[in-house]
Amino acid sequence: MNIQANKIRSTLIPMGLPIAVAMIMGAGARAADPVIHVDWDDPGDPPVLNTDYQVITTGSGSPDYPDVKLITGNDGWRIWSTDTDNPDNIGDIGVISSPYAQNFGLKLEGPGESKGAREVKGINLDPQGVGSDANHSRLTGGRVSKLSGDMFLQQSSGGQGGDLVSLTIDGNVDGNVTVPVVSGLSIGNVGSTGSVNISDRVEGEWGSRSFTVTGSVAEGGVITIASMVGEYLLVDLTGVGGTFAGDLVFESDLADNHYVTIYGELSGTVDFTGHDIGGVIELGGSASEEGEIINVGQVLGAGSVSLASLIEEPQAFRGTVTVDSVAKNGTIKACFANIDGLVHVAGDMDGSIVTTGAESMGCGYLLPNATIQIDGDMSGDIRVFVDAEGDIFIGGNLESDGDIVIGGDVTGSIMVRDDILGAVDVGGAFSGDMCAANMYAGDMPAGVDLNYASGAVVCGWPIRCTSDVGCNDGSNCTTDTCEEGFCSHTHNTGICPEKCPATVARPPDLAAKNRYLAFNPTNLVSGIAFQVEMTASAYFPGSVGLLGWVDEPEVIPGFDGGAIARVVDTPYYGDWTAYDVVYVADCEIVPVATYNIHAWTMTSSTPDSFEIATSARPSPHYWADIAGPKIPPYGHYWWTPDLMVTFDDVGAAIAAFQQKPDPVDSWVDIDPEVPDGIVNFADINRLVSAFQGIPYPFSAPALCSGKSAAPEGGGDPVTAFSLSRASEAERASELITVDVYIGTVDDLGAYQVTGATSGSLDLEGLQVDTEREDFVFASQKTLDAADLIGGRLGAVSLEGAVDVTGPAYVGTFTFRTSADASGTFEIAISGVEGSFLLDSEAAKIPVSVGDSLSVTCTD
Repeated sequence: MNIQANKIRSTLIPMGLPIAVAMIMGAGARAADPVIHVDWDDPGDPPVLNTDYQVITTGSGSPDYPDVKLITGNDGWRIWSTDTDNPDNIGDIGVISSPYAQNFGLKLEGPGESKGAREVKGINLDPQGVGSDANHSRLTGGRVSKLSGDMFLQQSSGGQGGDLVSLTIDGNVDGNVTVPVVSGLSIGNVGSTGSVNISDRVEGEWGSRSFTVTGSVAEGGVITIASMVGEYLLVDLTGVGGTFAGDLVFESDLADNHYVTIYGELSGTVDFTGHDIGGVIELGGSASEEGEIINVGQVLGAGSVSLASLIEEPQAFRGTVTVDSVAKNGTIKACFANIDGLVHVAGDMDGSIVTTGAESMGCGYLLPNATIQIDGDMSGDIRVFVDAEGDIFIGGNLESDGDIVIGGDVTGSIMVRDDILGAVDVGGAFSGDMCAANMYAGDMPAGVDLNYASGAVVCGWPIRCTSDVGCNDGSNCTTDTCEEGFCSHTHNTGICPEKCPATVARPPDLAAKNRYLAFNPTNLVSGIAFQVEMTASAYFPGSVGLLGWVDEPEVIPGFDGGAIARVVDTPYYGDWTAYDVVYVADCEIVPVATYNIHAWTMTSSTPDSFEIATSARPSPHYWADIAGPKIPPYGHYWWTPDLMVTFDDVGAAIAAFQQKPDPVDSWVDIDPEVPDGIVNFADINRLVSAFQGIPYPFSAPALCSGKSAAPEGGGDPVTAFSLSRASEAERASELITVDVYIGTVDDLGAYQVTGATSGSLDLEGLQVDTEREDFVFASQKTLDAADLIGGRLGAVSLEGAVDVTGPAYVGTFTFRTSADASGTFEIAISGVEGSFLLDSEAAKIPVSVGDSLSVTCTD
């Protein structure tokens, strides 16, 4: 080479080679080993081998991969390798290092900005020695085919250097690239052992693609970006047809006007480590089930998470995206694509989750494996352009300005843990599941607009109709409409025939019950009687054909249905207009049976009867299927009976005992033989027995004796309840704790205690302390519950009845005196209806309530 100013210089040495070119041939080497060319951009003398730099072919280096050590600091070092054995005359380089306390800058390119090397084993520009933290290193240009080892650039303690200005690696990065600043890095692939750690920032001019991966990132490959700085800055990771199977980690917010795109399939992880998105993270292709975008803080108002977009054919996001919250105008979207994975917003969702597309394009769907889960409130919108086959769940309220809009059909579920205050609009057919706290089957919030289709389920209730035509009961006495999937038969003022058939009640009275029949009487005219006929019975076939009449309903205090009608021998020709639902409960009403209700005048019956069934057999048990599960996280209501007797049924009974609004009493009231409209521990005890496999315990309907039997629990008491103070209030607003005991009694299987007070005492707490050594069922498995509203507590042994040597502890009542209380107050146990003992056969044991306690309070 000729020496020319500002170009590559050379000086002949005795071997006839330029001093800036080192060619090393070792014994047994190839015909031509790589020739390492070294120069610097300095108008003065060229660099001197073994003075300004070294080329090392032994030790860490080799003839095939010579190492280059830079000795003299210079910001303009230029290194390239040639090899005549290769068609393109490009050679390999070992490790380039700069271990001295000076500043170093490097380009890896040949003349005319040609490629600098095929494979480079490593680039370690790491100034060492005293004061080296003030030094920096840079890589300002170049192109190589592969980086198989590590790369390191140093930024000085003052923030200078450490920047990778321009470098193209056509093939793999298999080592660890650690650079503070990147403004121009293009990589073909990041291998399974490769990593890129940008420890300070990615920066660039407006619209520049400062960092790109044109191929794939293998599983095990890691890219870490500390921050991005600049306007309209682009980072493109993986090319079309590539895969991103490694990890991408963000250590700061993705700001407005910053765009990160993964064009290939995502099967790895994008981790925002709790930071916000104000710019755009976009998947240009699909995402597999393993692909995930996680730990996003908030998607800000200008931020967007684009899960997939149309390239050549519809793509689907099958992975997971998790964000803390979405601000107003923030979006999570699948543009002309589908969602078939999990979109999880851990807090509130005030922005948008959208799929766009069209049926003709095969995109815009929420596919069967998709779940959109919002744990908090939603005042934003979810919009699915075509069908929703997956699930949508909102853990808080759908607020008044929140919308769920489905352009096509819904075969999946829409569940809202709290209230629907906004709008749910389904453009196609709704045959999926839906529930919310402020809705029930047949009773929808005002903003819900569904087009019901066969198969739809509302809060566990399969819908019964899709149009008014399906609700025609043949009676001129009623206006028949299909309202939110359930038939409604309302009294009208038109001309009615002499008598009209009874019709179906709406939920929750629509559900089959064990001991109750519930129907809509429909008749506006007076002088109608209803006859009950058993037409089928699994357990009592000999009672089929039994006839009786529905008596005038009797108001039962505490029964949430208001009044109960009994079955009597003579007709009651009455006025039924006051009753939307008639509840019939008696010893003739048994589970696993079918009944017909006939409407009569004084002279004749309607030709049409109304058929109604009690609960079906919950095999392998015999009876007492009172409710289905309260399925979390949608469980605001107990589902309808599910042909099983499980602890879901026990939980439903306890909820009714505690006077929760759901389930209704007629589902749970199964004891005594003539149901009394009161849910108490006698019902829970019967349910536990049924769970343990005990058949239906009462007599056949044709022989039932419950109406004439003496009241249970009568006769001389064999034991007594007693009260004992555990603590006593002396002044107003203090607590009084009273323990309740039972005396000696044999064969005790369950009990209930109800408290009573006089004066200004407020019940503050109830407890059955099953850990006490003197507990009546000590060492046994038990079920206990307390009803703070009714002042009741109770327990049932799950291991059989016990003989008790009293006094034995059964429960604790805690009262508080009112703020202005003074004087003497009485605490007592309520009588036989509220407090009772049950033996192993569920019969009441005669018991007395004992003496009351006096409590004196002073000002």
